[in-house]
Amino acid sequence: MQIDGTLRAAAMCIAAESLAITKVALFILLIACINFMNLSTARSEQRAKEIGIRKVAGASKGLLIGQFITEAFLTSCIAAAFALLIVQLVLPAFNTLINTHLSIVYNSIYFWMYALAFIVFTGLLAGSYPAFYLSSFRPVSIFKKQFKRTNATISPRKILVVLQFTFAVILIISTIVIRSQVVYTQDRDKGYSNNNLVQVNFAGDINKNYALIKQDLINLGIASSVTKTMTDIVRGGYHSWGLRWPNEIPKDTVTTITIYSADADLIKTTGMHLVEGRDIDINKYSGDSFSVLLNESAVKTMGLKNPVGQIIKNPFDNINWLIIGIVKDYIQGSPYNNIPPTVIYGPGAWFNMMYIKFNPASSTANSLAKAEQVFKKYNPSYPFDYKFVDQQYAQQFDSGQRTKKMAGLFAALAIFISCLGLFGLSASVAESRIKEIGVRKILGASVVSITKLLSFDFIKLVIVSIVIATPAAWYAMNRWLQDYAYRINIGWGIFVIAGLLTIVIALITVSFQAIKAAIANPVNNLRTE
Repeated sequence: MQIDGTLRAAAMCIAAESLAITKVALFILLIACINFMNLSTARSEQRAKEIGIRKVAGASKGLLIGQFITEAFLTSCIAAAFALLIVQLVLPAFNTLINTHLSIVYNSIYFWMYALAFIVFTGLLAGSYPAFYLSSFRPVSIFKKQFKRTNATISPRKILVVLQFTFAVILIISTIVIRSQVVYTQDRDKGYSNNNLVQVNFAGDINKNYALIKQDLINLGIASSVTKTMTDIVRGGYHSWGLRWPNEIPKDTVTTITIYSADADLIKTTGMHLVEGRDIDINKYSGDSFSVLLNESAVKTMGLKNPVGQIIKNPFDNINWLIIGIVKDYIQGSPYNNIPPTVIYGPGAWFNMMYIKFNPASSTANSLAKAEQVFKKYNPSYPFDYKFVDQQYAQQFDSGQRTKKMAGLFAALAIFISCLGLFGLSASVAESRIKEIGVRKILGASVVSITKLLSFDFIKLVIVSIVIATPAAWYAMNRWLQDYAYRINIGWGIFVIAGLLTIVIALITVSFQAIKAAIANPVNNLRTE
């Protein structure tokens, strides 16, 4: 049951990651298509005479639309070829990142059908607006150089720039939030010490010879402490209900409680923090066979005051269990969730594994080698199979680390593609205003003022994108965080950092072309006038 649940959780996690990757990939594709639209329309003046001559020669609007969509489709085909090559090269690294094995099925007809459909869709998406825009030019306006300008407060090109940077800013904010959440959880107090702590599952004669193995490990200086438990401390115990305690109310009998069990020296071995009472010690207190420890959440759930010395009952074994100590809450299962109320039973329960706290005075390699000899002595038919608890705990963050890395990669890709479009668009604008820049320089305009003139319009669009993206990103990431009981609060600083970062990147991108145009010799710019 527990294994099936783990597999289902893993499958759900993989499915959720796949869906998230698909959504982000569509966002990035849309950003790239917007770049194509903007750059195609920005080159309208260069292609205006071609369009005018074709129309005068009798070309219909439908024929021109077909030409431009065909150009977009061919561009999409070339991009797809490069994409396949890049995917083939980076696929091993991506498989390592998401801990799976993906491959391109070149021999599948369905793969090529889907690929072709996607290429056609991309071509239509990217080429439709430029096709209708360019084909709408009137020949008379073209030859009189009366082109449609983009100086209006709102224009399709500006809307597209705002849209693509909105997606980019949302991804940047998402990356910062995801990283902050993972780091916040990693820094969470575990409630126990996993340094030099090794777990060994019971196999063969380990359970039968547990007392002898423990004695040898301590006497030989291999371990400073040893205990045995019901289940993995990292994964947590089993869920149960029906426990009875003093002053309970009827609904308490169906309250879910996590049950765990441990032998003597649990706290000493695992480094749990004892809040009140004492550890289980069957050697010193014979009655500890039927004693329990509670964590702080269990005390709170049961509403117990002065819990040490009180009795709880388990209807399944009809035994009175004495509370002898309270331990600080320790993380069980996902570190992103709240800590469940837990009852740790004494030696009267059952056990499946042992924990060894290696002696810090000896090296880990030396301790493992000596421990292996001890286990071979008492359990010769089985290999010495062990796990380091700190590594097991680190695996709890594998999914979060993958999400963090993928979000960072996608955000970087989105801002890179957006800046490529902004770079080309700023170059086109600078070229279209080259004579204006020349006149301004002759009249005494400085490089700084010209750079500001060419850059400010683009930066305004980026600021608008930030304003739109901020509430959208807050809503999306707030919903994402609802899946975690232990989570960060999204502060305004995250949005300030994302906004400033976007503005700086955009400003660097635009300023390169602006400065290049501003320092050009005005004589060369005006020579052809």
